[in-house]
Amino acid sequence: MRRLSHTRRLAGTVAVLIATAACGPAEQPGPATTPTEEVTPSPGEVTATAATQGDPVEEEHGAAEHMTVWATSIVVGVHEVTELDGEVHANAVQLRSHFDFLLREHAALVGHATHAAVDGAYSPRAAVQVALTDNTEELANEIRELFDSPLAERFEEAWTAHVDHEQRYVEAIVSGDAAGARVAMQDLRRNADELADTVVSLTGGTADRAMVAEDITSHVDTITSAVDVHEQPDQWYGALRDAVERMGEVAAGLAGVIAEAQRLEGDIDSEVARLRAELTGRMVDDVVFTAMLTRATLAPDEEAAPVEDVVDAVTRSLAATLGEALGDEFSSHLEELWHERTDALVAYAEAVAERIEAEEAGEEIGEAEEAAEEDALERLDEFSQELATLLEEATGGALEVTIMERDAAEHVRTMTATIDAQARRF
Repeated sequence: MRRLSHTRRLAGTVAVLIATAACGPAEQPGPATTPTEEVTPSPGEVTATAATQGDPVEEEHGAAEHMTVWATSIVVGVHEVTELDGEVHANAVQLRSHFDFLLREHAALVGHATHAAVDGAYSPRAAVQVALTDNTEELANEIRELFDSPLAERFEEAWTAHVDHEQRYVEAIVSGDAAGARVAMQDLRRNADELADTVVSLTGGTADRAMVAEDITSHVDTITSAVDVHEQPDQWYGALRDAVERMGEVAAGLAGVIAEAQRLEGDIDSEVARLRAELTGRMVDDVVFTAMLTRATLAPDEEAAPVEDVVDAVTRSLAATLGEALGDEFSSHLEELWHERTDALVAYAEAVAERIEAEEAGEEIGEAEEAAEEDALERLDEFSQELATLLEEATGGALEVTIMERDAAEHVRTMTATIDAQARRF
């Protein structure tokens, strides 16, 4: 394992707030015209499952889900002070953002399934299976609410089969079963055709079958390519990021054909729609790969440097995404702050590991170890405060500092909860 090298400077803890509340009355969702209208969780709801389960993957889900709420809050404020076209809360825009989250999480969970197949001590196969099932059900429910027909059930069946084939592929590759991997790949290819046919039927023939099939096949190609190199960390994390990133494009395509078929309000390709989906994606990616970084930091026989490089790349992408709307100076400052947050999270992981080791040995925690944990948390508090101030200043007050600090602090809370769960696995 390896500590990050970014210079120390910064870093929070409180509750999740409604996306629309984050920026006042600037923009509110329209009337409930379709089942895709957002329902923002009340404080505590986002991580309720995670809090009761305590599994690292469950905790990570709560952290990622909070990012979708926070991303929307930020986009509302940015939209208020820029000339980006589109409506943040239009139903089509919401659909694209939600699909972006669900499909990225799906790809990330296949990554967790690979880790579980290699070493189930960190996150048992059963826990990953539950997470994949929950993700599938949420995606299927979105389809079911939009299409009240047997075809929605057919989609769920086809996607469930897709997940099953992926898991079989993972198990075969990890165990060295070349024949099993070939069969699973053949099933994935056939399933891609079945899913494409189902989407075309769902949309009443308006979807371009070739494009849908190409999107699904590209997902199959990128995720299986990542699994293929799971034993080579210098390739594995980058390949997994490619697979997760690819799902953003798949989400845009799927949401686009569904929005057109259902005549949902809003332009799915508007500037604000792209910003909301891309920021959601970058922030979810950050949770996924930062959690993998802290996992690698805690694991006794795992090198952290390969995933550190990916986290750095995700940070640059996140900063650049907001920088397109708020300027290069903002982007540079955000990138610096975010790097410091990562450094502080790694320091927290190391300190927590020391504390847990002492507790399990029945020993008292040393002053140095206790001070290291407190220092990491202080740095994370500073991050929350400085980021909130940066966002308020960049948007001329459209993003209120108190609300942004709460969202940043909730991000810190969910990430440290993930680290706590990770540390108890090693």
